[in-house]
Amino acid sequence: MDTFIETYISTVNKNNVITIDIGTSISDAIFINKHTYNTIQNILEHLTQKKNVTISKPILVKTYRNNNTVFNIYNNKIINYSYTTTDTVHTRCNHIDCKLIYMNINTKPTLQSNFQYNVIEEKEEINIQYKNYFSIILTKYPNQSYGCSIKIIKPIEKNILLENITYILELF
Repeated sequence: MDTFIETYISTVNKNNVITIDIGTSISDAIFINKHTYNTIQNILEHLTQKKNVTISKPILVKTYRNNNTVFNIYNNKIINYSYTTTDTVHTRCNHIDCKLIYMNINTKPTLQSNFQYNVIEEKEEINIQYKNYFSIILTKYPNQSYGCSIKIIKPIEKNILLENITYILELF
């Protein structure tokens, strides 16, 4: 994780994002970002006690995906973007499997019809702004499974970032 963060942290911004999926790595091609209700509740309980942490209310999100194009509808607000994955690494940190992704986001792709997408999912998201360093996205799917990702959209000093990510990983 250290090398990946060191390589990309200086170039991170709203259009070049590092995402850390937290879950279980089955193989190089398969990563499962799935957690229990109790794990997510434990994270929320710990984070509500921290200073400089803002937790949003759950938002219903409908996502349409076609290849690398994403069309999200958040409470009647549309967000459309495409992305290119530059690098992906599976690693293990503090007994937790992580999938680190560095991607370039294009916020002005050609708008497509929502009838041309091959995956449509509905989910509920809670966005946690952690000390203004990164966002933690907790996702609840209709089948009562949960996902957790960390999204880094601005440069931060590497050691501070790794220290805070390690704290989050210890909650699992």
